[in-house]
Amino acid sequence: MISAKPTLTLVVRHTDGESEVVIDVRHLPLVVTTWFGVPTLALAEAYDAWLRRVVESSSVSGRRVVLLDDATRAERPTPQVRGRLAKLDCPANVVVARVIVAHTAAIRGAVTALTWSTGKQLQTVETIEAGVSQCLRIFGDNKIVPPRKFEIVPAQPSSAG
Repeated sequence: MISAKPTLTLVVRHTDGESEVVIDVRHLPLVVTTWFGVPTLALAEAYDAWLRRVVESSSVSGRRVVLLDDATRAERPTPQVRGRLAKLDCPANVVVARVIVAHTAAIRGAVTALTWSTGKQLQTVETIEAGVSQCLRIFGDNKIVPPRKFEIVPAQPSSAG
């Protein structure tokens, strides 16, 4: 059964068995999402529902965001989950870009396949530091005020605490 629990006001966790997604908005307009284990369809659905709410409220407020997805501790999703994640609604007036951090060629290959099949440009990098640098460039290129000085502290899975 999937469960969601806020760990801080601005951090939300969704778990499904041994898999988990952590959504951290403490650095808006940068949203950091961390995936653990094999992304499940239930987690993809929970993330989509959360993202739809962000898109709706950001459309009203005029806020634009950049998504940084940390998949360094994720396993390769199934084709069904990859297809579901490919259908995430990321309108360009709100979601300026998605940068995906993946150490493994298998995950980067899955992202590349999503880009080809959907036509949506998804950028991949190998480290969280490279991902943050890329996001900061995106903010500058799009005239978006970046978060104040910050440090990304990678999320830990619930089972680690």
